[in-house]
Amino acid sequence: MQDVVLRDGQAYFDLHGHHEHGPFDKFARQIDEVVLPMRARYLKAPQPVYFTETGAAMRTTGQDGDDAVNSEQEQAATLIKKIVFGWARGAEAFNGWCIVDSAEAEYGLFTKEFQRKTSDVSYNTLVTLLRGATFAQQTGAPSRASIFTGLYPQQNGQLGRSHRDFAKTEALT
Repeated sequence: MQDVVLRDGQAYFDLHGHHEHGPFDKFARQIDEVVLPMRARYLKAPQPVYFTETGAAMRTTGQDGDDAVNSEQEQAATLIKKIVFGWARGAEAFNGWCIVDSAEAEYGLFTKEFQRKTSDVSYNTLVTLLRGATFAQQTGAPSRASIFTGLYPQQNGQLGRSHRDFAKTEALT
């Protein structure tokens, strides 16, 4: 259906929204192998892309299968990876699924009791550090730098390089 909308309806929308729940690897494959080729094939003029409802539920509420993650830390890492990956692929906007967990699913940045989760802290750190930044280039696979591995840059072959093109002697302020 999305291909038909892109091909025949592009004059009727200002941005292209894509909905993809689940873990980062599934999201990345879907974007690189389906969404971007489809956009290249059908869009006559560039349209911003907006990744909607791309959260990952925690298994603690019975969310089993390929779309669930095992811990709050894994959920936070998935959120950050998806945001940065989407940004690298031209996304102008991104949202998870909900702000507060529900009884049925734990997708939120806050618990049902309105306590901050690791995802909220991670999200706020990311947007603070990257506010005003522009995407320069993707780091070369296989290393993908520390944000994609959870390792410090020096553990990941990224000495002296970060995602914002700082030299190793410059500090983030």
